[in-house]
Amino acid sequence: MRFLAHAMPGLGGLLNDELGGTLESDGRNDVVVFDGRPTFPRTAEDVFVQIAEKRTTRGLITTTGMEHALSVFVNEVRPLRRSEGFRVVARVKNESVKRTAFRDEIAAAVQHARPKWHPADPADIEIWVAQTGRNTWRSAIRLTGRRTRRHVEREGALRPSVAAAMVRLAGASGLLLDPCCGSGTILIEARAAGWDAFGTDLDPSVAKRNGQRVARADARTLPFANDSCDAIVSNLPFGGKFGRVEKITDDFLRVAKKAVVLTADATEGIDVTLLGRTVKLAVLDRGSATLRRGR
Repeated sequence: MRFLAHAMPGLGGLLNDELGGTLESDGRNDVVVFDGRPTFPRTAEDVFVQIAEKRTTRGLITTTGMEHALSVFVNEVRPLRRSEGFRVVARVKNESVKRTAFRDEIAAAVQHARPKWHPADPADIEIWVAQTGRNTWRSAIRLTGRRTRRHVEREGALRPSVAAAMVRLAGASGLLLDPCCGSGTILIEARAAGWDAFGTDLDPSVAKRNGQRVARADARTLPFANDSCDAIVSNLPFGGKFGRVEKITDDFLRVAKKAVVLTADATEGIDVTLLGRTVKLAVLDRGSATLRRGR
């Protein structure tokens, strides 16, 4: 079977390294196409099972393709009901294709393949159709939608898939510190990856409510000994809240030999698009010089 995994823009290369597939894009997300068995990396936003792959918008929904994809849905998500609500999501890069008409055409084809199904929003079954290459159109069923394997995302928090990518860049395991832990998303992903993780924050109450091991501390002057951690992973505050970012990371690299930070103040790193803004995911060590000076 063929599967598709979505990643936040900029993180598709990291996800592709993990899955060993082919990297594409639908214009909004990076898309990794991979074969084999379904897998659900924490660095992925969503995972889909493919229905069809075509060079045009025609024939993207067939009875045979739907049945094969639905067999995976049944194995990975839940049994099918006789009458199901479904939702179609269409992503179009080709301006000659009208998205609304395309979506309606796909919905009609789904109902032809499954006559007792009906459009609904929201729906447990989501049919995704998109142009992922210049001459490549794909249709797929989402395996990580409502009531399924999608990670918990807390309002105002870092997206779990981005936190998981940051933790992956930190290495395999050891003692990990997030000095700006906020609600604790990085700590959750670090523990899931096998790290012994703890955090600090000026207000650790939210992370504590989320069950994380945290303490109150100022990230600008960490109260920890040199080399007391294996890695520091943190989503740094934007907008100069803590002053010059390089001073903060200098102290990070006193406490740990490696730091992975999400910041607008790096000159090198992975470009990641979050909330319409491009920031850097930077891996720092004691010999790096990737932060802008003189802010």
